[in-house]
Amino acid sequence: MLKLQLSNGQIIEVEEGSTLLPLAQRLSDKYASPIVMGLYNGEECDLQRPLTADGTVDFVEVNNSVGMRVYVRTLLFMLIAATKKLYPDVHLEVRNSLGSALYCKDNSERKLTAEDIRSIEEYMHKMAERKESIKLLRLPKSEAIDMACAICSDDNLALLAQVPDDTVLTINLLEGVPGYLFGPMCPDAGYVPYFELLPYADGVIINYPDNGNWQVLPPFVDQPRLNDAYQEAEEWSAMIHCNTVGKLNKIIDLGYAEKIIQVAEALHEKKLANIADILASHHELKLVLIAGPSSSGKTSTAQRLSIQMAVNGLRPIAVSMDDYYKNRVDSPRKADGSYDFECLEAIDLELFNDHLQRLLAGEKVKMPKYNFRTGCREYRGNELQLQENSVLVIEGIHGLNEKLTPSVPAEHKIKIYVS
Repeated sequence: MLKLQLSNGQIIEVEEGSTLLPLAQRLSDKYASPIVMGLYNGEECDLQRPLTADGTVDFVEVNNSVGMRVYVRTLLFMLIAATKKLYPDVHLEVRNSLGSALYCKDNSERKLTAEDIRSIEEYMHKMAERKESIKLLRLPKSEAIDMACAICSDDNLALLAQVPDDTVLTINLLEGVPGYLFGPMCPDAGYVPYFELLPYADGVIINYPDNGNWQVLPPFVDQPRLNDAYQEAEEWSAMIHCNTVGKLNKIIDLGYAEKIIQVAEALHEKKLANIADILASHHELKLVLIAGPSSSGKTSTAQRLSIQMAVNGLRPIAVSMDDYYKNRVDSPRKADGSYDFECLEAIDLELFNDHLQRLLAGEKVKMPKYNFRTGCREYRGNELQLQENSVLVIEGIHGLNEKLTPSVPAEHKIKIYVS
């Protein structure tokens, strides 16, 4: 018998070789949404995986970011299995996310039609209705690779080949179709009833629930520019033979990593130079707004773009959005009473837009400086006035939000998203 300690400290005994699934089913009423994965001695674990040693056990439900990854991984396996059942010659490759959706490219000669995609979706929904079991096999590396060859991409097989020879790998089976998806999956297809398939570009979109609201399927919102950027990155990385993790590992092993970094840096500079060319050829553009998530490179991009702008004879002038924070006593608060410095309302939008309008009109403006120690805006004698070739460069998480700069007409500004 094995001894397992639950998150509440309770110790239970189970037979060696049993799984976490019966225990998860027994504890299901203590969770707000279905349990989809276990944490066995701190490691992510399929609920179907046999237990071999004493340890700690916790569970992950679907209604959070980690659980939703299990949900999506299971959906992908269902898509792969259903496609292989209905159209064996079709090969779908997962490319990128688009909001709460995944784009899969159809790499086969026989392209899926809209009717084909509806048939696959119907087949997947029937899987969910039947609660089709997702079996789990624990196999030695050589046997696992032999089975995975039937469905894995060359990149996946290259990754598996780098695993130590004595490793035991997990292979899943759904209606006899094998799959290796690098992580835990739900015990059966009935765990993932909410999804839809949509024809998109050269393949199909899997639309699934948002994180935290697993029973609601939001409408798919197309983001063509974002998808174009992903596809451009995919095509470019394929061109330099570094479009998969397996190829990247090989490049590193051969000692060519520095060259790949230099090529990537050169591409980044080329893109920034192209943007600077646009700014130089459109004299009406006087405001550059750079947005992106935390640590995405907004500040670095602003600095490097400014250099490229200077090459074109422009005079970039940095204006920090942080200097327009409201005084701390006037800042909005979260539900728990703490200050919310990331919401748009934390910025003094009225003052910010007043200064933008006056600067773009050629006026001299006394610029504020936010003192993060005191939580107050200060004026330290810094004045700013734009010259004929000046362009304001502003970076911050709200750069794409039109509510930030409603006073500036669209023809006078350009927005850049960095990720």
